[in-house]
Amino acid sequence: MRSLPYYKRYPSDALRGAQALTLAQRGAHATIVDLIYENGGPIADRERSMCAHLNCDPRVWRRVRSELIELGKIYVTVDGMIGNDRADIELKSLEHLREVRAISGTAGGRKTARNSKNTNENNDRPPAIAKQVPEICSSSRAPPEPESESDRESIASLRANSSPKGNARRRSPETPVPDDFPSAGDIADAQARMRQAGVDLDAALQAERFRNHASQVDRRCRDWRAAWRNWVLKAIEGAPKKASVSPTASAPAAAATAWHGPAELWSDVVAKQGEAWAMTWLHPCGWQDAPSPTIICPRDLTRQRLEIYLGPYLSARNIDLVVDRPRAA
Repeated sequence: MRSLPYYKRYPSDALRGAQALTLAQRGAHATIVDLIYENGGPIADRERSMCAHLNCDPRVWRRVRSELIELGKIYVTVDGMIGNDRADIELKSLEHLREVRAISGTAGGRKTARNSKNTNENNDRPPAIAKQVPEICSSSRAPPEPESESDRESIASLRANSSPKGNARRRSPETPVPDDFPSAGDIADAQARMRQAGVDLDAALQAERFRNHASQVDRRCRDWRAAWRNWVLKAIEGAPKKASVSPTASAPAAAATAWHGPAELWSDVVAKQGEAWAMTWLHPCGWQDAPSPTIICPRDLTRQRLEIYLGPYLSARNIDLVVDRPRAA
């Protein structure tokens, strides 16, 4: 597909589609669409080139690129090309229109040549004969028709396929965030990824922020699991990396000053979730041995976190979780 010096723009569609975009997202989206039309198709996903077009820092481009992909405004192919669904439809429709016009023009040229030949032959005939065939000598302006059956079939096929609706790729509908999303499994996976990245983040707290943000802006999405993964990646990128501390020095000190339950339990939690997590969620809790081993949580949120991340571990050791609620006088 060759490049276009201009293209159709529908203001109402553009304004409606960009209503939920930030200023940075709108500018990047408009520039990408212009580049796609100028190129006649998807453009190369080169970071340096895109930063030059947008006059921005590479970190800003990576963030905006991920957001536009998540919102479905652009897509990236496996061979490293950036595309836009609406631009693909419009370009393909225009290409079909050009092919139809080319075939119609060829058929019209054949018709014109045939009429010209017949006219010349009639002009060479005697006048009496020419009067008997007035329809051949008349100058008709009817639209040219394809001469052969194959030409007519080609035009019919191209016209049938030139509708943008027929070429639009089927996509999943956009839905609001489900009430039970992210699930406990999604939160646990995110927490493991945060630990692997070396950042002190609470995945459960991030999940709560994710749901609140989606509800606040009335967000709609086709793939909420992908949106959650992008949220986690963005949180990891913006979080400071925790300093490396010797486990042999930090774990005993934390256990001695922050936890009054079994030292083995504290060590296992630090090894499983990290010392920062243990200080945040296990440190405020109390412990009792009788009548059964029990962790006493200061509030419901603490109990929920321990249940999500340590539920199987505590169940295997018959350790209960309770909330220390103040008794009425």
